[in-house]
Amino acid sequence: MTAQQIAAELGTGEQTVKVHRAHLMQILNLDSVASLVRAAEKSGLHRRPRAGG
Repeated sequence: MTAQQIAAELGTGEQTVKVHRAHLMQILNLDSVASLVRAAEKSGLHRRPRAGG
């Protein structure tokens, strides 16, 4: 999801999403959004959608 899509779903601003994402990346010492997604998957906070729907 893009920051804009996340913001719309949460009812907040796109910039707010970007700031929180950057803060999490700093705390977790991650250098990319892909790394953040992998960390979320590993922790169980996020699951990849199944292929085919």
